[in-house]
Amino acid sequence: MSLLYTLFISNHSGILLGSYGAFFNQTFCSLQGGTFDVADRMFHSVKHAWHSASRDNMSDVRELIPEFFYLPDFLVNLNNFEFGCMQDGTTLDDVELPPWAKGDPQEFIRI
Repeated sequence: MSLLYTLFISNHSGILLGSYGAFFNQTFCSLQGGTFDVADRMFHSVKHAWHSASRDNMSDVRELIPEFFYLPDFLVNLNNFEFGCMQDGTTLDDVELPPWAKGDPQEFIRI
């Protein structure tokens, strides 16, 4: 049996934390031993995710969740959760959008 690719999903919970509130926050954190996942592995930038999946890491296989097509709220940290800092010192908060979205999650979803 040959495989086209193998896939290991460590955690995708960071994508939806912004819009679903405390109940889901508690559930997601319980999957990670009571804390959020490591900041460097969380979805934090559209550009970074795109480059990782299309150019930098051919084993990085991703699917767009339905929220990418209708719900801009998942891109914003509405509940002010502390997601931590990446190794380069960047503090995670709202998802970084491409320049053409002009920092507006609604514009990003609309286009």
